[in-house]
Amino acid sequence: MTQASEAKQILGAVRSRWEEMAAVLPGLFLTMLNATMLDLPRADVIDALDSDRYRIQWIHGSYIVGAAAGMAITSFLASRFGLRRAYLAAILIFTVAGTLCGTVSEVIWMAPLRFLQGFGMGLTICSGMVLIWRAYPTRKELAMGLYGLGVYLPALAGAPVGGLLTALLSWRLIFLVNLPLGVLVGAAAWWTLPRDEPQQPSAVKFDLFGYLLLLTWIATINVVLDMGQYWGWLNSPDFVPWFVAFVISFATFIAWGILALHPTINLRPLAIRNFGLGILIKALYSINLLVLVKLLSGYMIDLRQYQWWQGALVILPAVGTMFLAVIASAHWGTPATRRLRMFVGLGIMAVATWQLSVIDVYTAKELQSALLGLWAIGAGLVVVPALLTVFEGLTNEQTLKTAGVFNIFRSMPAFLVGAILATLLTQRTDAQFDVLRQNIRYNRPIVSEAARQPERHFAAHGSGHAVVGKQAHATLHKWVHANSRAFAFQSVLQMLALVPASAMVLVLLLRKPAPVEASA
Repeated sequence: MTQASEAKQILGAVRSRWEEMAAVLPGLFLTMLNATMLDLPRADVIDALDSDRYRIQWIHGSYIVGAAAGMAITSFLASRFGLRRAYLAAILIFTVAGTLCGTVSEVIWMAPLRFLQGFGMGLTICSGMVLIWRAYPTRKELAMGLYGLGVYLPALAGAPVGGLLTALLSWRLIFLVNLPLGVLVGAAAWWTLPRDEPQQPSAVKFDLFGYLLLLTWIATINVVLDMGQYWGWLNSPDFVPWFVAFVISFATFIAWGILALHPTINLRPLAIRNFGLGILIKALYSINLLVLVKLLSGYMIDLRQYQWWQGALVILPAVGTMFLAVIASAHWGTPATRRLRMFVGLGIMAVATWQLSVIDVYTAKELQSALLGLWAIGAGLVVVPALLTVFEGLTNEQTLKTAGVFNIFRSMPAFLVGAILATLLTQRTDAQFDVLRQNIRYNRPIVSEAARQPERHFAAHGSGHAVVGKQAHATLHKWVHANSRAFAFQSVLQMLALVPASAMVLVLLLRKPAPVEASA
C-alpha cells in the first residue's frame, strides 16, 4: 500500500467518525490545556491571592485530589448512566468550577473550586479516552494518536497559552475563558455524541471503601509533600501523623485493590506483563513531560525574569515539533516498530533533558527553545506506541474499567516526583549558596573588586555615599543567589534525564505486540 493511499484511508477513518471527534477532542484539549496554564504566571497568582509558595499548593493539591476522584469514578458513572452522560457531566462540572475560580481572590475559596474542576478534568479524560477507543475498533494507531494529541499536546501548550493570556490581560483570564469554550464544547458533545445504553442499576456496584482509601492517601501525600519542607520533615510533630496516615492508607489501598472482589481501582491487571510495564513507561514519560515544563517555567520566570510572553515563545516551537512527531508515529508506525519508536523517543527525551541541564544565568533563549523542540520530537514518538502497549487486546468494557487505573498511575507519579524535585531544588539552592558564601574568605580580593564595580555604577547614577555600599552588597547577594539557583536547576534536570533513560530499560522487557488482526 502506498503512502498516499494510506493517508487517504486515515483521513477517511477520521471523517467517518467526525461527529464524535468534534465532541471529544476539544473537551480533552480544553481540560488538559488548563492543567498546566498556571505554570508560567504562578508568581502573579501568588501575589493576587496574597499567598505564599506553601499555601498556594492547596490550589494545586486540591486539583490533584479532584482529578483522581474523577478518574476513579469514571467506570461506575459510565456503567450506571452511560458514557455520553458521564462525559457531558464532566464538561459541565469543569466549566462551571473553572469559571468560578477566576472570580475569587482567596486561596480558601479557590481550593474547593479547583477540586471540582479537577474532578471534571479527570472524568473528561477517562471517558474521552474510552469514546475514542470505541470509535476506531480497527484503527488503534489512529485512535491513540488522536488521544495523544488531545491530552499530551495541550499539556505542553498550556504553559505558553497561560503566559500569553496573562500578558494580554490577567491571570484570571486563564479561568474565565473556560466559560465560552466550555459552552461550545458541551454543546458540540450534546448534539453529536451518540446515545448509549447504561447497564442495569442492579448490576452496578460502587466500592465506597476503596474510593475513600484512594482519596485519603492522595490527600495525605499532598500534605506530606507540600508542608514537609515548611514543617521540618520528621523533626516536626505536625508532619509525623500525616505521614503515618499516608503510609497506612496507601498500604491498605494496595491490599484492597489486589484482594477485593470489585475494587474501585483494580490493581490485578498490573500483573499482566505488557499492561503493567506499559503503565510504568507512561508514568515515567509523564513525569519527564510535566515536571520538565514546570521546572523550565520556574527557571525562565523566577530566575531569569522573563516576561510571560517570552517564556511562552521559548516553549511554543516544541508544541509544533511534538504535533508533527505524533502524526508521523501514528501514520507510519506499525506493530513491528512499536518498541523501536518508544526506545528512540525516550532516548531523545533523555539526551535533550540532559543537555537542557547546561542552563545558567546567561543561557540564550534560542538554545533553550531548540533543545526543547528536540525533546518534543522524542516525546511525540512515544505517545502512540506506549498507549497501544497498555490497551492493546482489551475489550471496550475492559478499557472502561482500566481507564481510571491508567490515568491515576499516569498522573500521580508526575505530581509526586515534581513535589520531591521542587524540595530538592530549594535544598540544593541553599547548599550551593552556603558554599559560595563560605568561599568568599578565600577570594576576598576578587570579591572586594567585584563590590567596587557596582558601587561606582550606583554612584555614577546619583546614589549617595551612604547607600552605594548597601546597593552593591544587595546586587552581589542577588547574583550569588541566582547562580546558586542555576546550579540547583542543573542538578535537578540531570536527575530528571534519568527518568526516560530508565523507561528505555523497561521497553526492552516488553513482549512483542500482537498481530494486527488481533487488535481489530
